[in-house]
Amino acid sequence: IIGIVIGLRSVYNNRQPSVHDWKSDAWYMCREFVEDRLKAPKTAEFETYQASQVTDLGEMKYQVFMEVDAQNSFGAMIRSTFICQVKYLSNNEWELVNMIEQ
Repeated sequence: IIGIVIGLRSVYNNRQPSVHDWKSDAWYMCREFVEDRLKAPKTAEFETYQASQVTDLGEMKYQVFMEVDAQNSFGAMIRSTFICQVKYLSNNEWELVNMIEQ
């Protein structure tokens, strides 16, 4: 299943963007966008953040690779893989540039 979402924006209130760890901020923002797509987000079990799964694309844009286990519409736990691109705009606001579910 492949899905693409373009142009969503969100304010990231859980953590303040860090001067030293933009990759981490991008990963957690992508996680929020992924949670919004899940059928049962409360059942989601995300892997632990790893900087190696985030690529700095320049100009405050990041590509994030992540896997999540969550219940589907039938209640079965399944693993999904997402690749998303997010961009930091300003004032804790992030934009989802692209998301693909593999």
